[in-house]
Amino acid sequence: MSTVNGLASGETQTIRFFCIDHKTDVPGTIVPVGYPVEDKTILLLDDTGKEVEAGQVGEIVVKSHYLASGYWRRPDLTDLVFRSAETPGGRRLYYTGDLGRMSADGCLVCLGRKNARVKIRGHGVDLLEVEITLRGVDNVKESAVIAHQNGAGYAYLVAYIVPVTFPGPLIPPYGTHWLRLFPTL
Repeated sequence: MSTVNGLASGETQTIRFFCIDHKTDVPGTIVPVGYPVEDKTILLLDDTGKEVEAGQVGEIVVKSHYLASGYWRRPDLTDLVFRSAETPGGRRLYYTGDLGRMSADGCLVCLGRKNARVKIRGHGVDLLEVEITLRGVDNVKESAVIAHQNGAGYAYLVAYIVPVTFPGPLIPPYGTHWLRLFPTL
């Protein structure tokens, strides 16, 4: 019996897959997201936009005719991550925000996020947005938010605040105030 690991998103659909069973040799501790699917090219780019060599870490960029057209009513975000390729054929580029490393045989390993976005219970959460929202709470001067994992591997958010005056605000972990700020979490 085989299991398939892969990499996909709403913007790209499936871009890589890796079949694995009990006999599969996985070098290291990370199961690769695998090998290419048809009509989707993966580029790994450094911070200057240049392709990195095999074995080096870069941002995963998808090049294809088959990408989402953008984000609904978010031209700012669309312009940030969708770009035209400067090559013949007019394929577009989608900058995923994920970091990856390509092996010499073309197998991709996903290494995590480039920015401060994390997954909490299946929801993509931007830690900076949470920090900004917390600063809008009465008597909060500064905030910092991190993602942490418990012993079972479940991720949750931990917020640190600096109050304007002491004592600081009391935000019970399951209070209605918190739920109003972040209803999907």
